[in-house]
Amino acid sequence: MPKLAIILFCLFFSYTSKTQNTWSKRIDPLIVNGMDQWQVPGLAIAIVQDGKVAYINTFGYTSIVDKQPIKKSTVFAIGSTSKAFTSTALAHLLANEKLSWDTRIKDVWPSFQLKDWSIANQLTIRDILSHRSGLPGNDLVWYGNQISREEIINRLKYLHASNQFRNDFTYNNLMYLLAGHLIQEISNRSWDEYLLEELLAPLGMDDTFTDHYQALQLNDFAMPHAVIDDSLKLISHLNLNMVAPAGGVYSTIDDLTRWLTFLLTENELKEGFGAHFKETLSSQINLPRDPFLDLVFKGSSFLGYGMGWFVHSYHGHKIIEHTGNTDGFSSHIALMPDKDFGVAILTNLNANFLSFAIKNQIFDFLLLREGESWDQEIFKKFQQLLSSLEPLVQERPEDQQLPDLKSYIGEYANDFYGLIKIHLEEDNLNVRFLNGMRGELSYWQYNTFRISWENELHGQSLINFDRDYQGKVIGLAIDKIGLFPFNEVFQKRSSDP
Repeated sequence: MPKLAIILFCLFFSYTSKTQNTWSKRIDPLIVNGMDQWQVPGLAIAIVQDGKVAYINTFGYTSIVDKQPIKKSTVFAIGSTSKAFTSTALAHLLANEKLSWDTRIKDVWPSFQLKDWSIANQLTIRDILSHRSGLPGNDLVWYGNQISREEIINRLKYLHASNQFRNDFTYNNLMYLLAGHLIQEISNRSWDEYLLEELLAPLGMDDTFTDHYQALQLNDFAMPHAVIDDSLKLISHLNLNMVAPAGGVYSTIDDLTRWLTFLLTENELKEGFGAHFKETLSSQINLPRDPFLDLVFKGSSFLGYGMGWFVHSYHGHKIIEHTGNTDGFSSHIALMPDKDFGVAILTNLNANFLSFAIKNQIFDFLLLREGESWDQEIFKKFQQLLSSLEPLVQERPEDQQLPDLKSYIGEYANDFYGLIKIHLEEDNLNVRFLNGMRGELSYWQYNTFRISWENELHGQSLINFDRDYQGKVIGLAIDKIGLFPFNEVFQKRSSDP
């Protein structure tokens, strides 16, 4: 090795070791304590600054069963942090096809339909990526269901607007599925192919996947976990292939250092994006403030959404970030561009917000702030928030006469969702929804039952049946499933289960 090369290598190694040790002393104790508090089985984290990996570390295990240690090469589901990959791929495609973010959906897919023809005629690529379509999320059409992307896309024409077009922020995974479909319409390549060929392969992200089954074939895969009834449990993998452009990417912390470097630095690959890439990182719509957003984005003077990114401020610095939460996994990617600084955090625990505490503490160290005890602050407030979401009614009212259960048996149809089936099993009503979710009904009061879902993550729901003036059951509605609100009406189609 030439003398100059040896000197440069030694300088780089010295810099890497120094920054690694510095960050390790600052945040490793926070991570270890936080993992214990939140019951996180495994975590991987990386910091990129000035185009270099300043810190990378792993903690815990891939599974509470076999206790294999998390490594830099361990694959995690990264949930909705996948959205930025989709918007970035579209930025590349639009730049090369001489199209703009304000290109209408109908301009590239003339047969596109919605229930509201006015929205269908005006809806742009910018609208769908910034969650300002006004259309409801309706995630339960894909969650736990075996349904193709094409079938979901075909059902979009049944969606009614739930909020005001371009004025209201309405988080919608289905619009990112639509964005993936547009890539295929414009390029004649699937979203998966385009992402691999134009983004992942050029960046050297060889251990990043868009296919659930391909990722699961690897030996080094983090297993999904959830805290159920205060106990940490291993749970089943959720197949996200049908909604992958919104939340189905799988990656490693090692690969995500390449992603962070790309996002933060000027590089040759970015030359093919023109001005389109920067727009993905710019706020497109303001977000309403609520207790949850005030908690996780505490201290922000503004809060908006770009295209696959939340955009806000932290003590005078612009922050661009997104989380990803899916069954058994939580991820977080955050950027502070004016400091050329980014952090990625991966965990194999369902719906935990430890990453916000870690990220905020890291930003405080970066900005030389005394800061707050973020681990205690966020954990305490998160527990309070969860308690506020618990149903108010816990006990069954007394003196409720059990109705004729056979009157509820049958199929109930909804144009968008399809069928719900109610049937009797050993004198108990059961529900089968979208051929995937199952639950047992227990009588509550009047025409309302409580559903105990087979999948413990879904908890319990209330299902209310509607009767006509003759007392005949004609429809039903379910309040929510898990954390998914669900106020769709299903009309009874037949009494034959």
